[in-house]
Amino acid sequence: MGLFKRIGDIISANLGEMAEQFEDPEKMLNQAVREMDESIREATQETAKTLANEKKLAKELAHNESEVKQWQSRAEKAVEAGDDDLARRALARKQEHDQLAVAIRDQHAAAAEASRTLRHQLDAMKAKLSEAKRNLGTLSARKKAADVRKKV
Repeated sequence: MGLFKRIGDIISANLGEMAEQFEDPEKMLNQAVREMDESIREATQETAKTLANEKKLAKELAHNESEVKQWQSRAEKAVEAGDDDLARRALARKQEHDQLAVAIRDQHAAAAEASRTLRHQLDAMKAKLSEAKRNLGTLSARKKAADVRKKV
C-alpha cells in the first residue's frame, strides 16, 4: 500500500511540475484579476443591498418612535379629558409600537454592523485588485523585456 502511494505522489509531483512549465503566469494573473473583478461586482451588490436594508430599518424605526410619541400624547389628552378607557387603549398601542421599536432598533444595529463590515471587506478587495493589476503590469513589462533579450 505504501509503495503505491509513494508512486502516486511522485507521478503527481512530476505532472504538477510539467503543468507549471506550460502555464503562462501573465495569463494566470489576468484570470485572477477577472475573477477578482467579478467578486468585487458581487460584493458591491451585496453591500448595496445591506445599505438599503439598513436605511429601510432606520425609516421603520423612526416611524415607530414617532408613533410611540403620538400614542403617548393621545393617552395624556384622554386622561386630561377624563376618558380612562381611551387612555388605556392609547397606552396599549404605545406599548405595541415601543416593543416594535426595540426589535427594529436591534435589527438596525445588526444591519449597520453588517454594512460596515461589508464596506471594509469591499475596500480590502479593491486594494488587492489594484495590487494585482500593478503586478500584472510589472509582469507584462518583464516578459516583454525578456522577449526582447531573447531576440537580441
